[in-house]
Amino acid sequence: MTTTETDTTHPRTISRLAVVSETYCRAGIHLAREAHLRTIFRDFRFSEFKARAIFDKAMVAPERVGLIYAVPGADEPLAEEGLCDFASVQMGEHFLGNGNLIATVHTLNISPKLTGTLLGGKVALRIVHAVRHWANTLGCAHVTMHVTNGKNAEDADQFFRRCGMVTIGGNYCWSP
Repeated sequence: MTTTETDTTHPRTISRLAVVSETYCRAGIHLAREAHLRTIFRDFRFSEFKARAIFDKAMVAPERVGLIYAVPGADEPLAEEGLCDFASVQMGEHFLGNGNLIATVHTLNISPKLTGTLLGGKVALRIVHAVRHWANTLGCAHVTMHVTNGKNAEDADQFFRRCGMVTIGGNYCWSP
């Protein structure tokens, strides 16, 4: 399944949902590796095998796992380092509840080239809207976002609150 939306504020940036392509997989892994180095878990060795498994799940069950990409433009070939942003989201039931579905964003990675820029904020906002659209289309009652970047948690909190999200808890970590 492929969904393409053009951003009217920056016409060269588009988002795509679950594109079946080795090129997108490689670009997603590249960006995930870069983003991993900026998280609190950067001392863990990055697993390309695990990253590829997420891509494979999305290809087998796109109604359960969504991969949402922001790319430079519809007509430009995608280079491995060409992604602007990438999100991985999974849909399922609450671990103790029945009936309602929840979409959980496991990662939202923005290109280091765009981090801290106005364009980066716009691209991240488009990805959040694309995640919300994906979740609504599948009938999810909630969308949850896990933030583990560790460096600018306050900025992430501000951004997600501006997107209309509310805090329902927090990520806490003890490092010996």
